[in-house]
Amino acid sequence: MNDFEIGVTKLQSNISWTPKNWFKLERGENLFRVLPPVHSLAKSGKIAQFYAYHGGFKNTKGKVCHFQCVQITDRKSKTITQRCSVCDMVTQLELKYKIAKEQPGVSQEQLKQFNYTQILPFKVQKRFFLNAINASNEIGILQIPYKSYMSLDTLLKKQQDRGLDPTGMRGAFLNFDKQSKYDGDPQVNFSVALATEQKGDDIKIKSHELTPEIIQEMKTKTVDLGTLYKTIDVSEVDALVNSQGEERTKIVDRLFGRPETAATPDNDLLSVDIPGTDATAVGRVEYGSTGLNVVAPQTPAVAAPVAPQSYSEVAPVANVQKTEVARPATAPVANTTPAAVDALSNDDFLKMFMPKQ
Repeated sequence: MNDFEIGVTKLQSNISWTPKNWFKLERGENLFRVLPPVHSLAKSGKIAQFYAYHGGFKNTKGKVCHFQCVQITDRKSKTITQRCSVCDMVTQLELKYKIAKEQPGVSQEQLKQFNYTQILPFKVQKRFFLNAINASNEIGILQIPYKSYMSLDTLLKKQQDRGLDPTGMRGAFLNFDKQSKYDGDPQVNFSVALATEQKGDDIKIKSHELTPEIIQEMKTKTVDLGTLYKTIDVSEVDALVNSQGEERTKIVDRLFGRPETAATPDNDLLSVDIPGTDATAVGRVEYGSTGLNVVAPQTPAVAAPVAPQSYSEVAPVANVQKTEVARPATAPVANTTPAAVDALSNDDFLKMFMPKQ
């Protein structure tokens, strides 16, 4: 284990390969065992990494390659000091979309096609990423939205106050709950709680220990979250936006490596946020003879962490309270990101959760 480190989560600290498993939250309960900090995040103690990133650009093999958004906004004046040509392109396309909606000759199917192929694939996405184990004991990357991460953070702080660490060597499964009335519902509630299981007459926390076998598997199946999405120059982003067809795919190949090894965190499934809501749109996008086609729609000093005890030793519980970030029972709001976060630029927001170099 000389070349593989496992850290202990430090909640007060600041915060390309192709993995096999990518996890996301489905509507309802989602069981995941969050893994401790590994690779470049082991020393910083961070279990999650935040990224604002773009997709939509494909290599010659038709695989999507992702990169970090380059837009920078001055926090005080809210003035954009460095523009991202992809964000500008999306803004222009959204304006065209609004104009097209007012035209009597444009059908709903045409609007949907335009939105799913020309706008949503390129729109900036903001997510936290964690190494995790799912209910089938598969190791992969879990991507969660801001509200779900804040609920997780609150839960972990409460557990560490008790001398427990669900992400530690002797940890536990968590229930990431995503509640909405229907798929695509803009009103979504996120909560995170310790998962429980029935053992005889008792209900106990679903504990999970990292055995030597699991640690060995983690060496090859966990990923370095600190290098998840590539950073490219502003000029390279401009080149992508200003190119088309074969020229664009060649630029993607050059920036992200050979087509057979270019990084892609998903298959051809398109899963993007619907602006102004907590909903996610899912479809399948592919290249055809006519182009894109929708088939279906640093860190401050902190006290040494208390040595965690095993969750298997915790007394049975009658009820495990969920830590929830609830939405008010009102009509959908225009922006679901908290104001304090919304005022930050992508660059400033990212710095909040990355250790200083």
